[in-house]
Amino acid sequence: MSEVTIDKSLLGMAVVHNGLIVLESCQAILRRDYVNMRGKVKLISGGIAGNELLCTEFVGPGMLTAAVLGNIFCAPSKNNVLRVIEEIKSDDPSGILLIVPDYAACLINFTWAKLRAMERGYNVKIFRVTANLQPATQEQSFLSAQFLYKIAGAMSEEGKDIDEIYSVCNHITSNGILHHLKSAKFTKRCEMEIFSDSAEHMSELLANTLSTVPPNEHNKNSRNTNKIYDDHEIAIMINSFGFRELETYTFILDILKQMKMYSLQVKRIYVKPLISSSNTKSFDICVLNLLIIPGLLKYLDFPTSAPAWPKILTSDILELKEDSEINLSTQGKYCKHKNIVDEKLQGPLMGYETGQTFLSIISIACEAVIACTKQLNTLDQEFGNGMYGTSLARGAQAIKDAIQENKMLATYPCVTFTQISHIIERTVDGVQGGLYSLFFNNIAKVFSKYENNKQITVDMWLNALITANDAIKELHISYLDDQVLVAVLMKVQFSLMNALNENVDPIAAFGIAVTAAENFTLNAIHMRSSDAKTNKKFKYLHPEAHAVGIWLRGAYEGIKLKLLNHIAK
Repeated sequence: MSEVTIDKSLLGMAVVHNGLIVLESCQAILRRDYVNMRGKVKLISGGIAGNELLCTEFVGPGMLTAAVLGNIFCAPSKNNVLRVIEEIKSDDPSGILLIVPDYAACLINFTWAKLRAMERGYNVKIFRVTANLQPATQEQSFLSAQFLYKIAGAMSEEGKDIDEIYSVCNHITSNGILHHLKSAKFTKRCEMEIFSDSAEHMSELLANTLSTVPPNEHNKNSRNTNKIYDDHEIAIMINSFGFRELETYTFILDILKQMKMYSLQVKRIYVKPLISSSNTKSFDICVLNLLIIPGLLKYLDFPTSAPAWPKILTSDILELKEDSEINLSTQGKYCKHKNIVDEKLQGPLMGYETGQTFLSIISIACEAVIACTKQLNTLDQEFGNGMYGTSLARGAQAIKDAIQENKMLATYPCVTFTQISHIIERTVDGVQGGLYSLFFNNIAKVFSKYENNKQITVDMWLNALITANDAIKELHISYLDDQVLVAVLMKVQFSLMNALNENVDPIAAFGIAVTAAENFTLNAIHMRSSDAKTNKKFKYLHPEAHAVGIWLRGAYEGIKLKLLNHIAK
């Protein structure tokens, strides 16, 4: 990586974060307001430029005053470090603290610059970031440095003097307050299942390498400050090398479970992904003991505008009490399943026996879907994930169970279809679950608009079908797979309308509409958008179209079996 590339990258950073400014021909970036920092200790760090610019994005109020980069595989040059010191020193006697990663070349060049600065009368101290992991890579040393940047930066903003800031940083690294853990390396093809093993490996390091003492196995009267005990409060910084967020947060949950086994109170978690140059994945964790030095949590929470400091939403920000035991999930105030009593009893009313017949017809339609689960899954192997039948059957079974458990109100069709909509919403996956839920919800709305004393007619049912179809059409679905449901339902609507206009018996007209749906499925040619140019035809029926024919056929056979017998009585 050339000097030109580094300078351009730093200029780009300054464009994005206009609170930063680049020191020309120096490969350094500074707080734009550094000249106004009178009475505050200035903090400088630096490192090797690579895939990540590392410390440069930790420059800002509440953290570093300046950061200097070297070329790739090279530490910042001695002259560049000295030039940054001279630039930010002004006439302020507060002093400058150099926070240097545990990397030999960096330490040598920063030390040289410090000596030259002291010769010129500047108040400069140097602090070497060390971790209890030897040998430490640049990234591992940098992980520990992030905590020190934040704590030292917050202390500087509070006006603490350079000796006090240096003392705290030194105490943190030399007295076992800061610990470094490294997970085993994984290949790029590692699976989610290994994270629990990795977290358990981290827990063993916590117990063995760091002398963490499990509950009831230590004498509280003879504690050593360089040990983490089971009741200590800690903050952890996690670097994920090469992992996606999905994988990283899965690992975090597992490592917290392991730490909870030792009754460690994890007060803060910070995640900072870095790029690993090798073809492996790994997690590095830095553990900061918060109980040895008072005020560390306050410094971690101190506001900073440094771009790279991991932002977290804490209970304090929301002005909520932070309990020692925090619930990670909630069923929610408004997430309770709806019950019959929650629905308004609107629309026309059925008699009790008619209502029971109505529920029987719905059950038969559900049984038809359940019976065809494997068939629909087979069809879906060509179009989806092969689980469409399972998803639809889950909703059908839930509706059938609600009927058998007398949780479904049949005397008001408005309520019945609303309940069906809610059940489908929470049991059927994907877009199809949403479409079916909207479909039945709009049928319910149509019935709710009629007066209670109105007799249920064929026109009501047809109006409900038209309205529900129009509601789905208004979504303007563009994906071909999801258009199929709308298309087959529209075919049912037009066939039913035509039959009724020809004065066909309503039940027979419904049978004609069912047959139209089945014929539509047989004649439909499904094409994916990616196959449109090749006009590729698929082997199987489209599962979503076929499913409509299945539940409509079940409902029609149920009407003939149940309703006609009910009318005959």
